[in-house]
Amino acid sequence: AGDTVEDLTVERAAELLQDRRDRGPAKKSAKKSAKKSAKKSAKKATKKAAAKTATKKAAAKKAAPALATTVVKKGTSRGRKATG
Repeated sequence: AGDTVEDLTVERAAELLQDRRDRGPAKKSAKKSAKKSAKKSAKKATKKAAAKTATKKAAAKKAAPALATTVVKKGTSRGRKATG
């Protein structure tokens, strides 16, 4: 662990290289990419949810006046049973 370039022997260099070969390739760190993708997907989900609620509110505003504007004049027989 404390090898310096000046003190390194050919045998020690071969030993270090063999150790590295035995360990194999470095494993990729999934932690950073997982956090980034999780943040991105969370932002997208938030934006989609906000867009959906905005769309629902706009649709409700358009539909509400059409449904709520039923006007019944006094003296009409609407909603009353005919007597006779």
